[in-house]
Amino acid sequence: MPIPNFKNRSWALVLRLLRSCPMTLEVVDARDVAATRVPRLERLAGRKLVLVATKADLLPGSPRGLVVQAGGLTIFYTSARTHGGIEELKNWILDKSEIRFARYGRPRLIHGTLMRTFDILIYGIPNVGKSSLINAIRGRHVSATGFRAGITRGVQIINLAEGVRLIDMPGVVDCHVHVNDPGRT
Repeated sequence: MPIPNFKNRSWALVLRLLRSCPMTLEVVDARDVAATRVPRLERLAGRKLVLVATKADLLPGSPRGLVVQAGGLTIFYTSARTHGGIEELKNWILDKSEIRFARYGRPRLIHGTLMRTFDILIYGIPNVGKSSLINAIRGRHVSATGFRAGITRGVQIINLAEGVRLIDMPGVVDCHVHVNDPGRT
């Protein structure tokens, strides 16, 4: 049964989480990075954006690991199936979260104790491998995956390390793009 107004509600949710998280990972397909990006969310994320190109094992030469493009955009090429680049991404996330934790960690009440958490939003279009990436980073099956789009129905929060949480979003589709107007994206 379709959920009414699902695209608009998921868009509003990702906007709210994008503002509150100090780091965002946009998951794209390494086979066609440009077509699987969400430019409007990238503009809103600004400097806290990191691109993670999944399915890099399907590319010739199988690139993996960290690439920094002109303009300071950080891209990681990873493969959830072969775990190529996953350890580098995990270590990089933990290093960055350690540096930014004191400044951007938000106090939260967890089991009656006030703790600081560093939340990392993971978003992308449907079926690019967000949940598979989380399972590979975490090292075990913590998020449901499948071959069809729409397996992740709501926000899932996964603990990566003490105080570091990954926030898994359902696939986000830019519902405000006008096809007939080439000037608007």
